[in-house]
Amino acid sequence: MKLSPPATCRIVRETKTGCPISRALCEKWGISLLLWTLLLVSASAQTLTGTVTNGTTKKPAAGDDVVLLSLAQGMEESGRTQTDAKGNFSLKLDDATSPHLVRVIHQSVTYHRMAPPGTTSVEVQVYDVSKKVEGISVTADVMRFQAKEGELQGIRLFAVNNASDPPRTQMSDQSFEFYLPDGAQVDQSMAMTAGGQPITSAPVPQKQKNRYAFIFPLRPGETQFQVSYHMPYSGEASFDPKTLYGAQHFVVVLPKTMQFSAGPGANFQSMQDQRQSDSVVQVASNTTAGQPLAFKI
Repeated sequence: MKLSPPATCRIVRETKTGCPISRALCEKWGISLLLWTLLLVSASAQTLTGTVTNGTTKKPAAGDDVVLLSLAQGMEESGRTQTDAKGNFSLKLDDATSPHLVRVIHQSVTYHRMAPPGTTSVEVQVYDVSKKVEGISVTADVMRFQAKEGELQGIRLFAVNNASDPPRTQMSDQSFEFYLPDGAQVDQSMAMTAGGQPITSAPVPQKQKNRYAFIFPLRPGETQFQVSYHMPYSGEASFDPKTLYGAQHFVVVLPKTMQFSAGPGANFQSMQDQRQSDSVVQVASNTTAGQPLAFKI
């Protein structure tokens, strides 16, 4: 009986003392048992399996698109599939020695999980999407300024927390709205989810003057937004933040070469920050939407 290499090697594996004839056949084929085993292990390592769970319903996420991105040279798509009825998926790795990123698309919102070299299985959690969810709050709203050559340079940073229960992702054309000072020109803006990398996300002007909106999903957990801008400055400027959300901390940061004065009804306290010893830090805590927070610098 003529045996193929796989069958021959199987006979050797299943024989406790080994089989000289089978080993001879393997050697005749030019493949050692060790090499054959390594080939089988290598082949299995080229497959990445995973499970996607819906964190809102606590059930498997069936029918979601799964995209495999290779990070060896930038971010290139190297595979695509869909989850089955149990939320499972399987993808072939183009290069098991390189890092990959698994992207799952659920109700038009993306969720990611890193797959470092050597990873053979991942778990990804997604959430149902609503235009408006309860439990959105601002942990910190920070306005930082500095003056330079007749202009005022500002940075607005928001740390937004989504504590919805059951957890859902808020996503719409006005996922997160805010006001910028009159005359501000946006230079750069970014968005970042917890544990993620900052990505460029441009705020969209709304009908109301100086009002903007980020079209960016507020996934459960923390999302950060940052907007850099500039505006004309002749040595004095007044601001009315017109906050649309309550905040645990509303913060204004200035260099010590500038002076700060609170507007009518605004309750700020001066804080000392050892990490910013050259700055003036003014804080209003536990603010509510629409609360007076006007100030002059």
